[in-house]
Amino acid sequence: MLSGEVYTLGRGTYGQLGLGESSTDDAKEPSRVSTLTEACSQVEASSSVSFSLTNDGKVRVIFVR
Repeated sequence: MLSGEVYTLGRGTYGQLGLGESSTDDAKEPSRVSTLTEACSQVEASSSVSFSLTNDGKVRVIFVR
């Protein structure tokens, strides 16, 4: 993540890709998580929750199932 942007791909059945509140589409190619407006340094993801750590130390929730 040189730019601090977060990209996602895969199945989006429950919105877990973080591509917007109503997005349950699959992403067959990397798609930028546009809901994250701050540069991120780390991402932690599982089947039920995803978080990001911004460059200034804030934790952002991307997805909670």
